[in-house]
Amino acid sequence: MTVSPAGPLPPQDPRDAQVALFQRYPSLVDVLPWAPLGVYPTAVEALPLTPTARSPRPTAELWIKREDQSAPAYGGNKVRTIEGHVGRALHRGQRELWASGAFGSNHALCTALNAPRVGLSVGVALFPQPVTAAAQRNLRATLSTGVRVAPMPSTLLLPWVLGRLFARRGAAVMTPGGAIPIGCLGHVSGGLELAGQIAAGTCPEMRHVVLAVGSTCTSAGLLLGVQLAAALGIGPATPPTVHAVRIGPWPFTSKSAILWLARRTLRTLEGLLGRALPVDVRRLGGGLRVHGDFIGRGYGFPTAAGDAATRAFAAVGGPALDPVYTAKSAAALLALAGGSLEGPVVYWATKSTRPLPPTDPAHLARATPQMQRWLARPALPSA
Repeated sequence: MTVSPAGPLPPQDPRDAQVALFQRYPSLVDVLPWAPLGVYPTAVEALPLTPTARSPRPTAELWIKREDQSAPAYGGNKVRTIEGHVGRALHRGQRELWASGAFGSNHALCTALNAPRVGLSVGVALFPQPVTAAAQRNLRATLSTGVRVAPMPSTLLLPWVLGRLFARRGAAVMTPGGAIPIGCLGHVSGGLELAGQIAAGTCPEMRHVVLAVGSTCTSAGLLLGVQLAAALGIGPATPPTVHAVRIGPWPFTSKSAILWLARRTLRTLEGLLGRALPVDVRRLGGGLRVHGDFIGRGYGFPTAAGDAATRAFAAVGGPALDPVYTAKSAAALLALAGGSLEGPVVYWATKSTRPLPPTDPAHLARATPQMQRWLARPALPSA
């Protein structure tokens, strides 16, 4: 059994846990197994960035959605992603849940720290990535929980390893990033939640949302959620435009990939509810912009713009950023808000800022030689 710094969670009705999707559609409780792991709604706060030599003050009003604090054990966007996967595993009587990703995967670490709180054992299938200090911290924390590890020397082995895991009796295996409709529905809930906060007057009417896109799960669900909210008359009549900032390779982070998952998720939700929903799939793409200018050398490689954004956030007491995901999306936020975007802009903080559990030397000693060498390497400088 893996260990978590937070205590166990009793079974909870997702409506009582303020999961916006279930509050809007209560009948889902009977057809969609769900394990609430987060604390909702996550706050929306002003982001008062100040002028610096490297980061001029944005012209648009900036806000931040504190997804980084979405759960006490480990927050970030992956909490919403895994709630449906965890709920389905428990419903099926499966006691083991597997996540996959790079060595510094937030998805793997989120699963390792949150799924045991509802009684699941966790395994992770991991492959190498460029070395950053943030990724090394994630891997140390993941290994220190005592998870089962299926190591891969290369991403090329991922289909074979996942195939073997799928054949394990009693094991539930998530696709990379959890990016299927059941994972995406958690972020549909996030979009409905934001619209509800706007309607309640706890934040202004957002015109844009900026976030990182890797597996596409968060971007697709959020896009569908804000469009559905507008169609239902929740919050602004015109939904905010979703700006997805690529941190991974094309075509996996392309606009077509995000829209494909959003449409699949809409069909899944309609099937669960037994009726059509007032979302025009032909217009989904009009509310999405994908930005590929901030990726730098590629996935996992730091950028100078990301470093500058990290310093700008730190200067105003904002959440710590990581060079793989949030630093690049924050760099896009600063560039876009200082240029073409008008009106309130909300930054979707996808990286957990909860304290990581202490490193367990005994578990690290059992890591594969490849992982140990990777952990011992110096972190990459910015481009």
